[in-house]
Amino acid sequence: MQLSSPDCVSLKVHRGRKISLRLLLCVFERFERRGMKQPAACNHHLAFSHSLYRKFSATVLRQDRQMDGKMLVEAFTADMSMMKALLQESLGQA
Repeated sequence: MQLSSPDCVSLKVHRGRKISLRLLLCVFERFERRGMKQPAACNHHLAFSHSLYRKFSATVLRQDRQMDGKMLVEAFTADMSMMKALLQESLGQA
């Protein structure tokens, strides 16, 4: 997907507003209302979200090599209440 100049400008306006953390918190609150206790995520090792999951208490369940061994992919899990508390603290809602 290629972004045009106006799209890039609008994305820059939202930078630093912790939108991704707010979205994660919203998703976890919905999951919690449905009785889920342990979220799981899967992404490649070099993704930005990799460090985000670790920062907010997620642990690696499994590592797998894909694309003929060229890409390391990891599956994470975390305690939902712990992760929510850390997200809220980071957002200044604690």
